Amino acid sequence: MATFPLSNLPRRLAELTGSAIPNGRKLYAHVVDGVLPAEQVNGRWYIAEADLPQIVEALGLTLARPAKRTPQAKAPVSPPVQGKRAARHAAA
Repeated sequence: MATFPLSNLPRRLAELTGSAIPNGRKLYAHVVDGVLPAEQVNGRWYIAEADLPQIVEALGLTLARPAKRTPQAKAPVSPPVQGKRAARHAAA
């Protein structure tokens, strides 16, 4: 099971929700109070990746929908100008 430190939770939540999230102190208080699931190892709190949806729900946030990527037409690329044409091209 993948875990990450509590100090990285604000960044992870911002990536998932795309909105403003509580600061680190408030998240720490929620962990200590038992509102958010976390495990303490050697004095440091860790969050399981699998618990992120539960945390988002507990904080009243909503997951952001992934942006739909549309393919864009590429502009035609002309070959590099060389030789006599280069001089004419530079003068134009």
